Amino acid sequence: LEKRHVRITALYNHHFRKKIRSEMENPCLPAQVPLFPFSEEKIGDDQSWKKWYMQASLILTDDPFNPEVKDLLEAVNQVSPTFKDAYFRLYLVELAKGNKEEAMIHLKKAASGSKGLDVAQYQMGLQLLKQGRQVAAKRWLKKASDQKYWLADKELIKLYSEEKEMLKLILNEHNR
Repeated sequence: LEKRHVRITALYNHHFRKKIRSEMENPCLPAQVPLFPFSEEKIGDDQSWKKWYMQASLILTDDPFNPEVKDLLEAVNQVSPTFKDAYFRLYLVELAKGNKEEAMIHLKKAASGSKGLDVAQYQMGLQLLKQGRQVAAKRWLKKASDQKYWLADKELIKLYSEEKEMLKLILNEHNR
């Protein structure tokens, strides 16, 4: 029984390290928020919120609809409200469940502030574009672009080129 436990633990550790390596090898994932940001550090007792985040991330990789994930991430937000990654994960969880209103609340928290997540700012811009609020969308996309998020750059180029084409059409209509 002891040998079996050792073997199962070794397999689990191998699988966990493999997940972390694959995440680090593919930095251009749709969400640039790492699932296991604290995997390389020793977490002290006073930083239990980091353990909760890692536990929630591990559960998310296997079962995104597990209710325990939401509880863990909300506990992380209560203890460490400046850690924006947990808000973004909650946004993704609520979006997957179809709770758009609650998802947007978490997205705004992840995107706002001086240390807002670039991917959250980009997503906020896209959501505002869907609602037809281009001025506000450009502001969020610009924030993400300022943090060197290349998808935001791409979206801004597209928006400004569309505006430029519209101006050309208007000027051509009026022979200016």
